[in-house]
Amino acid sequence: MTKLTLTDLTKSYGSTVVVDRLNLTLRPGEFVSLLGPSGCGKTTTLRMVAGFVTPTGGTIEMDGQLMSSARMSLPPEKRQMSMIFQSYALWPNMTVAQNVAFGLKMRKVPRAEARQRVAQILDVVQLGHLAERYPNELSGGQQQRVSLARALVVKPDILLLDEPLSNLDANLREGMRSEIRRLHDEFGITSIYVTHDQSEAMTTSDRIAVMNKGRIEQIDDPQTLYRRPRTRYVAEFIGRSNILDGSVSGTGVVFKEFEVAAGRLDTRTPIRTDAFSLRTQNIALHDTRPNSDFIVLPGSIAHRSFLGESWDYAVQSDGSDLRLRVLSPPRQVFEVGQKVWLEIDPSHIVPIQEDQHA
Repeated sequence: MTKLTLTDLTKSYGSTVVVDRLNLTLRPGEFVSLLGPSGCGKTTTLRMVAGFVTPTGGTIEMDGQLMSSARMSLPPEKRQMSMIFQSYALWPNMTVAQNVAFGLKMRKVPRAEARQRVAQILDVVQLGHLAERYPNELSGGQQQRVSLARALVVKPDILLLDEPLSNLDANLREGMRSEIRRLHDEFGITSIYVTHDQSEAMTTSDRIAVMNKGRIEQIDDPQTLYRRPRTRYVAEFIGRSNILDGSVSGTGVVFKEFEVAAGRLDTRTPIRTDAFSLRTQNIALHDTRPNSDFIVLPGSIAHRSFLGESWDYAVQSDGSDLRLRVLSPPRQVFEVGQKVWLEIDPSHIVPIQEDQHA
């Protein structure tokens, strides 16, 4: 059963293709994030779903009903969708309660019912005590809660969120992304969330669609996306990865400084690639050679950065141009130039099997 279906969705401006034959299906109640850098087409995709932009090609269907095509586009107000913007878009001359009630007023909901629904949703977002305040009397986080309440109070079929936390500071962002997920779990509204922040996407989403140049590179649940990237782009965009070049030789894979039996790698199918992902936190550093059945390589610290919760080391392997990034606990301190030993569990080396668009 599907709630929303995007089929070969395309948007061009002149000769510039912004969204390129994008295909995406959402199940009822699912929370899907469109994740990617600026210019990848994620916001244009969201605006086509909302009805603000007409596609150049392809279709958008909700519950089997055509919403958009190159020939027609149902107006936003007739789509039973709510959109939360980056700028909050609150009316400064209206109180919190009046802002939240606006959509109900436009839908001609009876006044008594509207008052009851506004009071209920303000309690849900923990703003009932601020109902008579104006937006300029609220913090950024409170304004975003008002925006959420206004979107949810009309009981939309689909909730669209366009970089809703980008104007908040780091601590508020962390709290609000948990709040957005809590509200999603409570209301179960099918949601599309646009962000360039992978932490937001990982903590809120059922599935994440990583976008690049107007297309989806990979769509998966957060754990699969992180552990088994299908393209080099995804491996490098999600988290931190070392990309290793290797070639299949007999029953093993030959890398620059070591060879591994294919059966020891993290693979479920025959290897058909020469690119492999190794996450930075899956490499151990030692000041003496470890007694290990894993891959052990000598090297030295070429560069380091202290990140507070970890050290980010660049380690130059001895006798070759192989340089690996390693994320280590804050208590594990090595100096630049210090000799170290790299320990790699080969089961953490993941073949990148599909370096092409999804």
